[in-house]
Amino acid sequence: MGLWTVDEDAIGYVRHHKLIKAGGQRSALVKDICRAIIEEGKPGQNRAALEKRVREGTLIKLYSLFLLAEPTSRRKPGGWRKDLLDAMARIEKRGGIIKDVSMQATTSNPEQRYGMVAVALEKLSKNGRSTPLHPRKRGRIAQSFTADDMAKAKAVWESRKYKTWEQARAALPKGFTPERAYRLWGKRS
Repeated sequence: MGLWTVDEDAIGYVRHHKLIKAGGQRSALVKDICRAIIEEGKPGQNRAALEKRVREGTLIKLYSLFLLAEPTSRRKPGGWRKDLLDAMARIEKRGGIIKDVSMQATTSNPEQRYGMVAVALEKLSKNGRSTPLHPRKRGRIAQSFTADDMAKAKAVWESRKYKTWEQARAALPKGFTPERAYRLWGKRS
């Protein structure tokens, strides 16, 4: 049968993730050409089986490196980060090379390896979600008040006629809270 070259000995690995479906991963791996594809969850197909197939020069292809981490390792000491780095170490110790298909980077190149690990750890910390290019503001929209409402609210807040915050709350303009008044003008006199 002859020796396997890196191009011939490529094994794909698919793990279902709610944001990256197994079908999409599989099609990306098929385009990148794999000798075999191991899909997590099918009988006899898991990460341990993948690691057993690794030998010198085997190329392990994943859609994204963070998918190599076991989802159940989240609650173990070290969590996903430790599990991912341990799995990578076991594969590399057996002579395997890992390729992130989405980045087109491999662990055989030290610069690419560093970048792959950095991106994978960031994705693990966000559970696979990417950082949006234009993040929207979070929280409620700030409420605006007219100058008359602000003047009325200040007069109510500083008035001795209202003994408690609850009495002041009832007299403040609609939508204006005692907490907002306290932040703006401090203690009531």
